[in-house]
Amino acid sequence: MQNETTLFNYTCISISGITTFIQVTVGVRIPVYQGPTQLYTVPLLALAALPEWKCPDINLYSGSNSSVINGTTEMFYRQEVVYPRLNLLQGSLALAGGIHMLIGFTGTMGLLLKYIGPITIIPAIFLSGVSLYGVLVKFSETHWGISALYNNFYMYSSFIIFGATFISTSKVEQRKGIPFHPLSTASSFMCKYLLIAITCGWAVSAVLTEAGVFSKDPKSKEFYARTDSRLYVIDACPLFHFPYPEQFGKTSFDTGVFVGFMSATFISILDSIADYYATARVSRVPPPPVHAINRGLFVEGMMSMIAGPFGCGHATTTYGSVIGIIGTTRVASRRVYQCLAIILIILSIIGKFGAVFITIPYPVLGGTQLVGLGIFLGLVLSNLQYIDIASTRNLAIIGISILMGMMIPYWVRKNSHLIDTGFLQLDSLIKMLMSNPNLIGGSLGCFLDNTVP
Repeated sequence: MQNETTLFNYTCISISGITTFIQVTVGVRIPVYQGPTQLYTVPLLALAALPEWKCPDINLYSGSNSSVINGTTEMFYRQEVVYPRLNLLQGSLALAGGIHMLIGFTGTMGLLLKYIGPITIIPAIFLSGVSLYGVLVKFSETHWGISALYNNFYMYSSFIIFGATFISTSKVEQRKGIPFHPLSTASSFMCKYLLIAITCGWAVSAVLTEAGVFSKDPKSKEFYARTDSRLYVIDACPLFHFPYPEQFGKTSFDTGVFVGFMSATFISILDSIADYYATARVSRVPPPPVHAINRGLFVEGMMSMIAGPFGCGHATTTYGSVIGIIGTTRVASRRVYQCLAIILIILSIIGKFGAVFITIPYPVLGGTQLVGLGIFLGLVLSNLQYIDIASTRNLAIIGISILMGMMIPYWVRKNSHLIDTGFLQLDSLIKMLMSNPNLIGGSLGCFLDNTVP
């Protein structure tokens, strides 16, 4: 399935480039970068935990009609298992993106914001990050030492060795009247030293691979810590690839997936609005007017709807980390982001480029995700400064919402057989809703915040 993974990467990079160019040119018209959002990973993980969505053993699909790549039967398995499920994601994402587009077109988000505050947003976004711990374990467990090395190197280099620069930058910004945002400052240091840490982790994996430390058995977890475990992907991928609609099969639809994507879409909209204002502040320009925000949401929804048939499996949203780059470089030109978008589109066509990233050792990816997700969760909790944390009411609502957002999905995974209405589609929908932690936590937080005096 590595070839599909590479094609998926091409498509994601291409959609990100096109969305960024349109957003900067005719959308919200401020320097923002549009890319994949991890919020859409949460409903996918919730689906994967359900029995009917678990992937069967690939060895059951061996036969004369299948092709064998690197010792693994793949062709028939893709046609019977992978593509049909991906097609369900395509149609569901397209419809969710269409509703996203309508929200921006009609401006209805302004009405909903009257009932949504930090007490609703904190549990929803926090749970969307915490629920990804399983993904981090999957990559890091291939070699905990390299993941820890990456994490420690990044933390010490960016926050201790260069801590004086970090502190002085914030003081200079405050003296000049520039708002000091934890998001922009933390993200700028993350971007600056992220590549250095990845290079060091990759180099350590290469040395240990040459020294014969890692197992050569493909069934061993350590095998994916080797730098040569997936080199064949580069040779197997085409030199050029042009993404096109329904490249993975004909688009279909699933109600449960659609509801899960809609919860992610709603949170993504709130996140994008906050990023629009933060980008304007860091760029030292007036806040975007309401009509500009609606245009930005319209573009995000339109491109999310297009991303569905292309097979992305996720929507696009504004990246908050770019705010840090603006604060560090003092470059807030829209032309720079237009050039970046064009570069991304060109690179997405070069097949070998995307294949190189597939070969990154798993423990390095695990360390990268650990740092990124850790900072993300810290930034989410920093929103507590905007509420009265001395109020027992506020603390109780946030705590109960987070706890219920973890308890209910856990119960569904353990007792999914108890949900039996006699209608298979309705059962799947209920399981999907109750398995989505950020939907449970955000909905409960919103209800309690607007009803508890």
